[in-house]
Amino acid sequence: MPDILVRDIDEALAERIMALARERKWSINDVILHALRHGLGLGGEDLSLREVNDIARLAGTWDHDEAAAFREAMQALEQIPESTLALLTQAGAKPPGKPKP
Repeated sequence: MPDILVRDIDEALAERIMALARERKWSINDVILHALRHGLGLGGEDLSLREVNDIARLAGTWDHDEAAAFREAMQALEQIPESTLALLTQAGAKPPGKPKP
C-alpha cells in the first residue's frame, strides 16, 4: 500500500483527530483512514473486525483481558490530579502503589 504524507494540517483538525483517536481507542492513522473513506464516499470499515497485519502481529499484542486491565489502570491514573503527579515527578518519587527501589 502506498504511504501518503499530508502537510499543513491546522491545529483544530489535528486536535479533533487526536480526540477521536482517544475516544474510540483507535490509532491516529486509523482515524484518518476512516475519515478519508467516509469523506470520499467509500464507506467505513469496522476496525474492531480488522485482521492485524502490521508490526503488532510481529511484536505481539495484548489479549482482551490485558487490554482491559491496561485501560483500567490508565483511567485510574487519569483520576490523579495533575498537580499531584507533578509533585511526585519533581520529588523523584514513585507513584502510589509502586515499591521504592
